[in-house]
Amino acid sequence: MFLNIFSTILAQLPPGEPITFDRLESLMARISDFLMFAGVTLAVIFIVRAGITWMYAGADTKKIDDAKAQLKSGIIGAMVVLGVGVIINTIVALFGTSINPNQPLPGPGPGPINTTNGAVGNKCSGDRNCLSGFKCQDSICKRATGNWAGEPCNASRNCDVGLSCDKSGSAIQPIDGQTLGSCYNPGNVVGAPIGTSCTKDRDCISGLKCNQICQRNGGNLNGEACVKTASPSNCQSRACSTTGVAVNGICVPYSGT
Repeated sequence: MFLNIFSTILAQLPPGEPITFDRLESLMARISDFLMFAGVTLAVIFIVRAGITWMYAGADTKKIDDAKAQLKSGIIGAMVVLGVGVIINTIVALFGTSINPNQPLPGPGPGPINTTNGAVGNKCSGDRNCLSGFKCQDSICKRATGNWAGEPCNASRNCDVGLSCDKSGSAIQPIDGQTLGSCYNPGNVVGAPIGTSCTKDRDCISGLKCNQICQRNGGNLNGEACVKTASPSNCQSRACSTTGVAVNGICVPYSGT
């Protein structure tokens, strides 16, 4: 059974075709899943076999010793196989496909910054100093999910998923008596952004999860991508607007109907 499954995995790389990084990454992920499945299956088989041998051993010390040996060998073998699978899985997660620097990242993108007190980038000492729904972090008000590309930041953690904070050159923004930087796409983020089709959480940027597409943990914001057939909904509002027979759409405010 295992040989048949492994042969199917290897068939992902037909002879004569170039091995691209994307295809190699996909193969490694499949091998990792196979090894972890095989490890768990072997552990169960050996534990059950050893248990049955021990149960029917009675007072036969030789059979009891055989059962103990089977149990020990099974657990060690399964741990080795699982360990290799975990190592491969970790390598894939750390060195997965990088996002194209020109590919859009989470957030609708830069827009005019509201100069109202408590708006994005304004100075604060607590959440009460910021507009409703905003958070105070590193002495500035930020969006709950992080500021968008082009918006002010004091540190990378002030920015939306996948963005970093640039506090040099033309990125500097003097706001409310503070010298702030700007959130930007560093172009070397591992994983796919919001709205990209996926099969597992590890396909997405760290901090996002996979639900047919990469989405925020709490659901995508209005204006961000969604799939009508996703269950639960990709949207915080639980409302995904599509056109005609299209399945892909954008999150919109819930209309109550």
